[in-house]
Amino acid sequence: MIYLAILFALIAKVLSPDSQGRAQSAPATSGEDRSSELARVITDPRTSSEDRDSALSALAMVDFEKAVRLAPSLVDEQDPVFRVRAAWILAEGGHDKGKEVLRTVAGSKTEESAMAVEALGRLRDPGSRELLRELLTQELAVSGKPGVSSAVLALVQALGDYADGRDAALLARAAKNRWTPGDWVMVDSVGRTAGPDAVPVLEEIFERGKGWTVMAAGLGLARCGSAKGAQYVRDRLGDARHDPAQPNQSRFTDSDTDDPQGPKATDFILTRLGVPADEMFVPELMRIVSSSLYSSTAKAQAWTALARINPVRDRKTILSAAWNDLLSTGAIRLVVQNDEPRAQAFVRQNERSDEPLQRAKANELRRALLAPSMVRRQWREIHGYSF
Repeated sequence: MIYLAILFALIAKVLSPDSQGRAQSAPATSGEDRSSELARVITDPRTSSEDRDSALSALAMVDFEKAVRLAPSLVDEQDPVFRVRAAWILAEGGHDKGKEVLRTVAGSKTEESAMAVEALGRLRDPGSRELLRELLTQELAVSGKPGVSSAVLALVQALGDYADGRDAALLARAAKNRWTPGDWVMVDSVGRTAGPDAVPVLEEIFERGKGWTVMAAGLGLARCGSAKGAQYVRDRLGDARHDPAQPNQSRFTDSDTDDPQGPKATDFILTRLGVPADEMFVPELMRIVSSSLYSSTAKAQAWTALARINPVRDRKTILSAAWNDLLSTGAIRLVVQNDEPRAQAFVRQNERSDEPLQRAKANELRRALLAPSMVRRQWREIHGYSF
């Protein structure tokens, strides 16, 4: 256990940002050694299920392709959490067997069902969307009274990940008469559908809620086509006085008491932008990254949001601006996502440059180019997952 804890800590150190927000990397040989050791732990039946599961999670981050190769032999394991993780990795690798296992567990009404539901949401697999809708409909029929069960919340979040307007009415039904002032996660999921059928319940929450729930409802209204919601978001993004990093602002947040018209709302919106409907706010985000009125924190958040949205319109202009800000993590991600050959050429030409700034830019680009596939996937995700 102590050895495994040290190994996982080292992996986390390599994959996590350094003190300046930059991803750290390690020599390829040490990466190969780590993935081989993790594979040994995963396939050793004498190791506890908990440690094998932790090792599989770590391997998916450092060498996803190797994790996919191991997954077929792991999806029939007895430990349900380990089995679901293996199934998700297999499904993410493009194998139908993994999807089949996840669908079975999702409908089993066991303790692990929510984890499988979450995995299906993260996959955004069209073949699983109807199953999730059916399961949510069943849950709503059983728990017709106010209050939200963990099963309903998991299904709403998973369907929200699809960002599909066809799910708006069903998710709005789940939220109506169930939302409370603290249910911002559910409200956010309803809004991510970007469907007009969600507008009535989001308007009710926007008027009657508080704190982050109002923020989520305002952003959701914008995504669903409400002029009121769009104006709310633009007002937050367009007011530099509400920059999240202003010196007079508290670092502490409270989801119930944070002012929906204040800097915490700007912070909330910047960190939640990332679905296709958010492309309408690209002009505001570009204004933030280009203006001297905003802090480096707000600019970093705006670049990260742009990288998640990865806009199609005006991409040439956006990429040009990103190339001019290569010490910002989000700008680097945009460049690597859309201009990788040029990024590779830049690294080759400048990693030994006599100019410190060019060399620093090349080093940041190189780190991003070396990011494993699972890390790159996380660049596009708005929220984290439990597996």
